Amino acid sequence: MDENFIHGKLIIPSDTPKALVIFYPPATGDKGHQAEEAKKLKELNYASLLYDPPYRKNMSKGGLADLNGEKELWKEAREHFPKVVQDFKKHLGSEQMKIFVVGKNIGGSVAAYSVDSSVNCLIITGSVPILSTFWVTSEHPVAREARKDISNQQLKRFQNEMKVFDLTETVLGLRQKVLIQLGTKDPWIEKQQADTLKNKISKNTMIQWIEDDHIMATENSVTQRQKFLKECD
Repeated sequence: MDENFIHGKLIIPSDTPKALVIFYPPATGDKGHQAEEAKKLKELNYASLLYDPPYRKNMSKGGLADLNGEKELWKEAREHFPKVVQDFKKHLGSEQMKIFVVGKNIGGSVAAYSVDSSVNCLIITGSVPILSTFWVTSEHPVAREARKDISNQQLKRFQNEMKVFDLTETVLGLRQKVLIQLGTKDPWIEKQQADTLKNKISKNTMIQWIEDDHIMATENSVTQRQKFLKECD
C-alpha cells in the first residue's frame, strides 16, 4: 500500500514490515531513483518514507549567498527529525520497530547531522565529505559558479561556520553502524577529501567505493545498500 503522509510518501508492504526506512533526498532534482529503491525494499518487507524535508529546494549555491539561512535549514532539519520518526512509528502502529535512514547527496550530509539514537543504521550515498571546503576551493563548475561573486571574507566565514555540518565532523559522533558510499565516477567527490574522511571515521563506519556517478543508482549500489540494511536487521 502506498499513501501520502504528512512528511512525504509512504510505501508499505502488505505484511507487517520488519523495519522502517527513511529516505533523505537530494536538495533538488528527481526523487524517482529513491522511489524505485523503496519499491524494491517493499518486496523485501521494509516500509519506506520518501521524506519531503525542510531543506528540499531551499538550498541555493551551497549556502554561500545566504550563510545564516543555510545554517537555519540544517538546524531545522535536525529539530524536525524526532517528529518524523514519532509520526512514522505512530502511523504504522509500531513503537519498537527498527529505523534505518538512507541519505543521498546533500540528503546524506543532512541525515548524518540530524539523526538521533532512535536510528539503528545510516547509509550516506554520493555525499561530499567536506562541504565547507568543497564550496570554497573545489574546481567543480558548480562550486566555481557559486563563489563567483562572493568575497574572500565571506568564503572564510562560510568555511569556518559550516564545518560542523561536514561528514568529517558529524559521523564521528554517531554510534550507529554507518555505510558511506562514494562513486568512482562522481565529479563531486575529490580524492583528497575522501582520504581525509577515511582517516577520521570510527570503526563503526565503513567507506565503500563503487563504480558509479553522483546519482548512485546502479544495480550494484542499490544491492550493496540492501545488503547493509539486512545486516542491520
